[in-house]
Amino acid sequence: MRKDSFYYAPSIKVLQKTSLFSKTKPEDLDDILNHFTPMTLPKKSTISFSEIEQFFFVVIKGRVKISQFCIETGREYIAEVLSEGDIFDTIGLLYSKDEDMLVETIDVTWLLKTPIQKARELLYTHPIFNKNVFSCFGQKMYALNIFAKELIFYDTATRLARLILRYYQEKRLDIIDDLSMDTLAKMIGSCRTVVNLHIIEFKKEGIISTKDAKLCVVDEEKLYEKAMMQREEME
Repeated sequence: MRKDSFYYAPSIKVLQKTSLFSKTKPEDLDDILNHFTPMTLPKKSTISFSEIEQFFFVVIKGRVKISQFCIETGREYIAEVLSEGDIFDTIGLLYSKDEDMLVETIDVTWLLKTPIQKARELLYTHPIFNKNVFSCFGQKMYALNIFAKELIFYDTATRLARLILRYYQEKRLDIIDDLSMDTLAKMIGSCRTVVNLHIIEFKKEGIISTKDAKLCVVDEEKLYEKAMMQREEME
């Protein structure tokens, strides 16, 4: 990307704050950006499997949902919702993508992309990029492990509370606060009707509110209790 590009300054601002590029020297970050191409996608755009197979992406603005889709049952599980500074897909740096993966923008979204092969080369030429990418990879694997445990050990209400608490604790509630009941349900392995009932229950108990059609945490302590957690477990 050229320095006179419309996307350059916003991209630098976002990337400097992300774990992916933390502690990267300005000159190294500039060199890395030279290998990326910016793109803008409208809301509800999908990124094809062929593109995911060929490119490594970084989100600069907007949100992107990453899903797994089962053709046999028609069911969808949203593995994660990405926002500014997030990357997809680190696994692609190691081996080919899963054809069941679905990628769709939630908002008008700005992305940076570079060919997978170029991203692999950057792992060798920029050690800090290498270190940070594999740290991100580890975090994703940990998150999948947590979800698997929650799906086995906790009921739907508890899983929903833990989802809300996790984003609230990370000060990233704005990523999910306006999502539909259907989308939230797909993030915890449930259905829209059940999640809607739990949201109504949480509101009656004074745990959350939906001010201006956005989810807000009203009572943090009650949310911890609903998630069956002690505060220190999340800190």
